[in-house]
Amino acid sequence: MRGMRHLSTRLGFTRITAVVVFVSLTTIGRSAVAQQAPAAAQPAASRTQDLGVRIDAPPAVLKYHNRPITMFRATVLARPPVERAAAIVRRLDLLLEHATSGMSVTTRSMNGATAIVVDGRDVFAIVPEDVDTLAYFVAHLPGAATTGGGAGK
Repeated sequence: MRGMRHLSTRLGFTRITAVVVFVSLTTIGRSAVAQQAPAAAQPAASRTQDLGVRIDAPPAVLKYHNRPITMFRATVLARPPVERAAAIVRRLDLLLEHATSGMSVTTRSMNGATAIVVDGRDVFAIVPEDVDTLAYFVAHLPGAATTGGGAGK
């Protein structure tokens, strides 16, 4: 039974990681499109303002089982990134502790954020302010991934 639970936990973790990566990439794409849209076509205010989103604290990495999942940069509902990450770890621990089989991991839109849903329960949300679009685009510039002293070597 213990081996089966370990497998279930690993599969659940893998699904969560895959969904977070997908959501991050989707949010980056939406941010890039929004930055290219003319000012008149953009909404007057971000829908995440309802969540009290602001960037006023140091970023924090969400790690689960010593694996980095994502980085939070925004304070949401007065919770700075470090508190958000700690609360998510506690929530995931509780869900996995009570899991009897594989867990479903999905997403849903919520006030401009993307909620990560595990077994029908909202576990956490990624807001557009969490995504560092500049780092993503710099990492994907031509030649950014070259090794061994530069291109041509």
